[in-house]
Amino acid sequence: MRGIILPLVCGGILAVLAGCGKPVTVAIDPPAATLQPGDSMRFTATVTGARNTDVNWTITEQGSGELHQGLYNAPKRAGIFHISAASVAQPNRNAVATVTIMPMPVVLDPIMVMLPLSKAKSSSPVVFTAVAIDESGEHPAAVTWSVREKDGGTITHAGEYTPPLKAGEYHVVATSKDDPEVTAIAGINILK
Repeated sequence: MRGIILPLVCGGILAVLAGCGKPVTVAIDPPAATLQPGDSMRFTATVTGARNTDVNWTITEQGSGELHQGLYNAPKRAGIFHISAASVAQPNRNAVATVTIMPMPVVLDPIMVMLPLSKAKSSSPVVFTAVAIDESGEHPAAVTWSVREKDGGTITHAGEYTPPLKAGEYHVVATSKDDPEVTAIAGINILK
């Protein structure tokens, strides 16, 4: 019988095609990543134990960015999201990567204002600016403005703050439009 090769059969499929005895596994690289809002990153998937090494990419959470052939574009908000790569040959075999989107810090300028009451009554509004800082540097941040104290003065959508006509300590708050959990606070002291 030397010289005769009999094809092995596993579950009705030729072992040569099925890779009999090898479990199908999927791995994602990197398995975890930390990004800033709006960043992009390429993920790769490796399939072993199957001739077809293609995968289907999905994002577990809705509204958590875009994913095309492993290229992930992060949303404009912070959060923890999950990217899945499932084997086309055996869809129940998959791997999941965790992506953490960090809040983009917002910095106010100025961060502290001190005004004598007499000047607060007659001066022009104090103008605040909000800057977002990420790996590309500083750039204007889209924020909504508010004053923490009920009678602490008023602020326009452009960051122009008009102080109240009484002494006290007040706070201007800038809230990121991309991520409402990210805020920055500036202090105002109106001195007697």
